[in-house]
Amino acid sequence: KDNGAGILEKDRHRIFQYGFTTKKTGHGIGLHGSINAAKELSGNITFQSEGPGKGAVFTLELPLKVGRN
Repeated sequence: KDNGAGILEKDRHRIFQYGFTTKKTGHGIGLHGSINAAKELSGNITFQSEGPGKGAVFTLELPLKVGRN
């Protein structure tokens, strides 16, 4: 959770794309790598933002695995 720039409506569908960034010096690999890692572990990442200037909340969900296989 942060109180940063927020996520614009037009960017919501691109937020996890490789190379997508809103930063002048960014590379656009952080969220892309994160979503791929989450999916590799059978999980997901979701986000909420009320728009510009209102920050964002990212939620990582991973399955709970109890015991040994």
